[in-house]
Amino acid sequence: MKIIFNLISINVLLINIIYAQYDKNYKIIKSKLNITENIRIISLDGTTTEVLFALGLGGNIVGRDTSSYYPQKAQEIKSVGYKYKLNSEGILSLRPSIILGQEDVKPKNVIKQIKQANIPILLNKDINNCSLTIDYIRFLGNLFNKKNVSEILIDEIEKDLIKINDLKKKIIKPYKKVIMLYIRGNKLKLILGKGTGPSKMLDYINVNNLGNEIDGAKPINAESLINLNPDVIIFFRKGVESINGIQGIKNINGLSLTNSGKNDRYVIMDDLYLGGFGPRCTKAVLDLFIGVHESEGIYKSDG
Repeated sequence: MKIIFNLISINVLLINIIYAQYDKNYKIIKSKLNITENIRIISLDGTTTEVLFALGLGGNIVGRDTSSYYPQKAQEIKSVGYKYKLNSEGILSLRPSIILGQEDVKPKNVIKQIKQANIPILLNKDINNCSLTIDYIRFLGNLFNKKNVSEILIDEIEKDLIKINDLKKKIIKPYKKVIMLYIRGNKLKLILGKGTGPSKMLDYINVNNLGNEIDGAKPINAESLINLNPDVIIFFRKGVESINGIQGIKNINGLSLTNSGKNDRYVIMDDLYLGGFGPRCTKAVLDLFIGVHESEGIYKSDG
């Protein structure tokens, strides 16, 4: 595929080139985008926000969704609401140069209204492994003229992946039986199965992921939990907080009859750190490895 560089319209071509290179993973609105130091960005997901900060673009973010809480500085940025309950008026009032996010943002009529206002929108597909993280960092680094910074971030991730691969070789079968639970309050308890992004973190650490026996995220009851009998259960920090902490975990019906419950083998990690696949994805894998394979009792990490 031949790409002809036209120096007069280099910014337009930059977007087109990147789109051609990553069209399997990302969808981008092909339009003129003037990349300057004063560019105004709205980020509609926590992973994108974290990447932008890592690239040194945190000061250019004028709006963010509520899942964008890391780094701490991100919480000082004006919120445009939850990514599934967006409001076009609030977004457009911030006069963004470009809007970034994932393609599952809602409602779709809001996205349509933003497009009608001629605001460029880049909506990427779900990032569910560290290789896609590398692609996304490189993509945004090229788009915003931060290639040198992006390559430094990528180099660190790639070094971590080598370390992770070496650690995996030390784990022999039979692997520990593990499940990942998503909890919100005492009524919502889901086991994350095949096709759920966060559960793919378990692919990196050589475990018997019992969630792979189901598709998607499914409710789990006491009987199912006892029958699965996991050795270790992975929790998200916000979920644990929603049931009043460790005591809430111990009160989950059936859990005390599992190997995990009998030995207090729980790994509790920050939601975005564990499931966001941002620039810290390999650090999260290393923490997850420690929590599952090298720890006793309860292991916690917020990144």
